[in-house]
Amino acid sequence: NAAETSHGTAFTSEEIARILDESRRFVQLNKRGEVSDVERLDKPRDTWLTVSIMIALYTGLRQGDVFALHWDDIDFARNRIEVEPRKTARFKRRVSVPMHRALADYLFALERQGEKVVAAPPARAYFAWRLCLKRAGVKREGELTTFHSLRHTFATWIREAGADKGEQMLLGGWSNVATANRYDHAIDRLADVVKRLPKV
Repeated sequence: NAAETSHGTAFTSEEIARILDESRRFVQLNKRGEVSDVERLDKPRDTWLTVSIMIALYTGLRQGDVFALHWDDIDFARNRIEVEPRKTARFKRRVSVPMHRALADYLFALERQGEKVVAAPPARAYFAWRLCLKRAGVKREGELTTFHSLRHTFATWIREAGADKGEQMLLGGWSNVATANRYDHAIDRLADVVKRLPKV
């Protein structure tokens, strides 16, 4: 069964595997940005949708922050992603998220197509995501599974990896300034938590 979090329902490992597989069979869109329910590609390949899913899954970033992510925000030398979450922008504070080795290796190997990491207009994300879930057979009665469910999954993972409440808030960007300041010194501890996340 899917894990319940305080923020919603997380995906299971089996659902994640199916979602990633479908994301690699590129979702076609017409000129108006609408989904055309085309045949799945015979040869899977990573797409902008795959990249956005991997980032959200391993960082807990919200969809807007994923699509706003620039290559300059990624510090491969220190194995971190540093962003200023839009939802808490009033705090004027950048969040430092340690990268799981699987994500770091994945992003490092990507072919860069401009300044942004995810090379696709955000307006396309919703339609592509809905079709991806449909084809992956991920549907729950009475529950709305959205891109934000990847953030719920990350929250579940870091809790299961041993993060305390303050560390969960900091890693997920839910913290206020006081909480963030308290854990500024704990980046190594946070990195250890992220290392224990499952590999997809």
